[in-house]
Formats: sequence, structure tokens, C-alpha cells
Amino acid sequence: MIEQWERDGNQLKPTHVELLVQAWVSSDNYDRALPWSEKWFEAADPKERKHFDLLNFLYNNLGLSVRQSILVDEMKKQWPDEFSKK
Repeated sequence: MIEQWERDGNQLKPTHVELLVQAWVSSDNYDRALPWSEKWFEAADPKERKHFDLLNFLYNNLGLSVRQSILVDEMKKQWPDEFSKK
């Protein structure tokens, strides 16, 4: 219903996008979750770890290794202590 509401020309709020992300991920429909997750990620200010973790999960499950690699590089810059070898 939310997707149809947007297709009808209405503007989604960040909470609507997050609901769509949660719905598609919880139903294991990662292809449908991805565009909403990317939109949620781009709109986030500031971007939190949960935004990165979700995209990392989706890229991994969808076999999008190039995108995942770019994202993990960003994560390493954000949280260098978590990615340093000990």
C-alpha cells in the first residue's frame, strides 16, 4: 500500500521508507528491499552503523560484491578500530 501511495504521486517520509525496508527484509525479499534500503541509506543524516550493516547484508545476499566492497571500505573509514587486525 505504501508503494502504491508513492506511485500515486505522494511523497514518502523517512519513516515510510524504513517501514518498506523492514517489510521486505523480514519477508526475505531482498531484491525488493534493496532500492528502499539504498534510499533510506542516502537520506540518513547522519548515517549510522545500522544503515551500513543493512546494505552490507543485502549486498552480500544479492551477490553484489563490488557494491559491498565499496561499502565496506567506507565502513573501515568510519570505524577503523572495528576493522583493524588485532
